[in-house]
Amino acid sequence: PTVVSQTGVTAGNNDYARAFAETARRAVQRCSPLTLPPKLYDLWKSVEINFDPESMT
Repeated sequence: PTVVSQTGVTAGNNDYARAFAETARRAVQRCSPLTLPPKLYDLWKSVEINFDPESMT
């Protein structure tokens, strides 16, 4: 998994943003391997997941 982008990152919260991105990446990695149907590969070859720290309380 790769973090492609983050919003709201500033010089003041850059360390927290980096830690959050790494935590999100590890969460997705821990879900692996996902059992996805090979015949539908074109639908799931690229997946976008949005993590919102405000909704994780």
